[in-house]
Parts: sequence; C-alpha cells; structure tokens
Amino acid sequence: MKSAVIYIDSHWRSLIKGFSWRISGTLVSILVSYLFTGKWDIALKIGALEFVSKIFLFYGHERIWHCLPWGLKQKSIAKNNPKVSNG
Repeated sequence: MKSAVIYIDSHWRSLIKGFSWRISGTLVSILVSYLFTGKWDIALKIGALEFVSKIFLFYGHERIWHCLPWGLKQKSIAKNNPKVSNG
C-alpha cells in the first residue's frame, strides 16, 4: 500500500520566506524613503528598521495562519497516483 507524503512548512522555512520577501520589500522602502527625504543615511535607517520589524511580523503572521483550519481543503490521493512520492 502506497502512502501519500504531505509537506508542511517548518518554522525555519517560514523564517526564510519572510527574510527573502523582506529583502525586496526593504529595497523598495529604502528607495521611497530616499525619494521623500533626499538623504541616503535616513533612507537606510528606515530600511533597516522596517526590515527587522517586518520579518518578525511576517513570521508571526505565517505561524498563526498555519494553526487556522479556515480555508483548508482535504484532498484524497489515489494509491496509484504517479504524483505521490513514497517515503
């Protein structure tokens, strides 16, 4: 009998996802801050502060959603499905 493999995001995966997303978001924030202030030192400080704070915000948000059953659908997987990986 074949068993289905289900992948669940680990805490580390959620943290890395937050980190990679924040890099692009921070670059945009630095640019926008520079356009408003005309000063790179202020723009970089704003970028650094929002980078750190939003990583932890995203991580917490991701973990809360991981615990909520709302919107999840259960799917049956056929025993002979070639897309199912055997452990």
